[in-house]
Amino acid sequence: MRLLKIEATKLIPYRAFWVFFALHVIFLLLITASIGKLEQFAIPGETYFFSFPEVWFHLTLVASYLHLLPGILFIMLVCNEFTFRTFRQNVIDGLGRHEAVLAKFLAAAGYAFVFTLLLFLYGFIRALMGGHFSGFGNAFEKAHYLPLFYLQMCGSLSLAIFLAFLIKKSALSIIIFLSYSLIVERLLKWQLPDHVEQYLPVHVFNQLVAPPANPLEQMMELNEKVMPPEITVLLALGYIAVFILVSLLVVQRSDL
Repeated sequence: MRLLKIEATKLIPYRAFWVFFALHVIFLLLITASIGKLEQFAIPGETYFFSFPEVWFHLTLVASYLHLLPGILFIMLVCNEFTFRTFRQNVIDGLGRHEAVLAKFLAAAGYAFVFTLLLFLYGFIRALMGGHFSGFGNAFEKAHYLPLFYLQMCGSLSLAIFLAFLIKKSALSIIIFLSYSLIVERLLKWQLPDHVEQYLPVHVFNQLVAPPANPLEQMMELNEKVMPPEITVLLALGYIAVFILVSLLVVQRSDL
């Protein structure tokens, strides 16, 4: 809690934090509202997107495409610590290097928790207002996607924070983060065999909230091999642990 309080004192007055958070929420609302409107236009009277229990999968799937935005935010937060020497000052003031590193990962976990909670409230309210609500019998049948989404966001933010600690330059860290997430790993998947590419970090995080293969893909065997959910969760936790440990090693050995 002490580390979270320290990070909160930095984030609350930081205008860029609120700008990125607002954009994150606004993009989610705009995209999901647009999908709902298109659905009503295509099939008048139908609101399947916001209906229980499918709403939990639909919202987490859409939100999973927005992780890059908070990733950029946390890269800026970490790199600013090095640019303005606040990281060094915190260590001089008595904060251990490992505590300064863990504080950033805890802040990311807190951000992911708040956003997941907002996602739950938004989905619950929209499903009550616009979905085919027929009782709470199966309303939370697919709510397990929410904790999976939380883990997915923690993984994506952990990757961003790790790169920031490794590179220490905002612009370069952001470029590498976006390039790897959007391009590099996709290229690697073309070069690597299936039994290797499915273990790449972004692929693992994406599989936490992934749409099921449709019958045509299954028939043509075009869909990617999907690991059991339990293995995917363990791998995601493993990658997060690796990012934290390597970040700790980098900071312990670097000149602040």
